[in-house]
Amino acid sequence: MSESNTLYIPANIKTRTEFFDGFGIPELITTLAVTIIATIICVAIHAAFAVETTALVFIVLVSMAATVTLTVKTESNISMVDQIGFLTAFAKVQKHYPYCYREDWT
Repeated sequence: MSESNTLYIPANIKTRTEFFDGFGIPELITTLAVTIIATIICVAIHAAFAVETTALVFIVLVSMAATVTLTVKTESNISMVDQIGFLTAFAKVQKHYPYCYREDWT
């Protein structure tokens, strides 16, 4: 018999460091980047239009929470962002065949 050189990793053992299930360092970096960009935009809006600070803080917190929600991976290692990418890629390659009904024997 020939030996296989593949490594078996059981399903319940994590292969990367995660803060909680599905949220690791790459997702944290994405969340921090979106939060920094949202903060910069909100500071610019506050400086230009003197909008109330409470609303801008709320926008930053919502953008942070939405980013965490969209980037957390499930048990199948797919996040919502990945799912949206799969859907758009499938929509681009999907064929469309227009059909026009006609009587056959007329």
